[in-house]
Amino acid sequence: MPSAIDFRWENDWESVQIRCHELLTQAMERIAALTGLPHAYLDAGGYHQMGVTQLPKQADLRAFKRRLYEQFRIEIPCIEWDGRHWLRVSVQAYNSSEDINCLVAALGSLLNC
Repeated sequence: MPSAIDFRWENDWESVQIRCHELLTQAMERIAALTGLPHAYLDAGGYHQMGVTQLPKQADLRAFKRRLYEQFRIEIPCIEWDGRHWLRVSVQAYNSSEDINCLVAALGSLLNC
């Protein structure tokens, strides 16, 4: 445990978490703008480094998820809940704005947006 605490202090982990939250917020807003569908939160205080955003209803959600991986090498949970389709976006320290750009571009391609 002391090593984990030291790692967090040595790597300014609070700043890492803030950056991840900002990237996630950008991703959620860009995906919502792309699809025209709202994400699941009233404000950015409802999530930290992981959140869900709505997708247009897909004829085959499993096939959509498979295409994201096969065509774009994006591994991301696609969920059906309450009659809607959702994408669970998670941002960690190793993710960059380029990763978000790739995700949004892939979604735009597959959703024909």
